[in-house]
Amino acid sequence: MLNRVKATFDLHPERLIADTAYGTGPLLGWLVEREIAPHILVFDKAGRSDGTWSNPTPG
Repeated sequence: MLNRVKATFDLHPERLIADTAYGTGPLLGWLVEREIAPHILVFDKAGRSDGTWSNPTPG
């Protein structure tokens, strides 16, 4: 979408706001690489103990 807006209207956003569904590492990195400041809430799920979205500790 950002590429289409750039091509059609010659606009490049300085920041992008989105919900947590877009708060993934790859997307945040993609935005930063393009000098777009992400305003996206990211939940740290590393501390979960129910086996979902957990960050397993080796050994």
